[in-house]
Amino acid sequence: MRGLSRRDQWYVGSRLAALAMIAIYIASPPVQRLAGSALIGVSTLIGNEIEKSFARSMDEISKRPVKTLPAR
Repeated sequence: MRGLSRRDQWYVGSRLAALAMIAIYIASPPVQRLAGSALIGVSTLIGNEIEKSFARSMDEISKRPVKTLPAR
């Protein structure tokens, strides 16, 4: 989904999540447990990616030159 805008990525991701939740609801209990574990893993991976992205953004911000106000 790299070619999509953030808004489009959010839209596609939310639709995929909704479909996954419907499929899990319809599935048998053992499949539900397995899918629940998989969703926890996927959400952890997504959280890690968000954390890395945030850290990169903060790192870029910290490398910017500090603008000082002129003395009066």
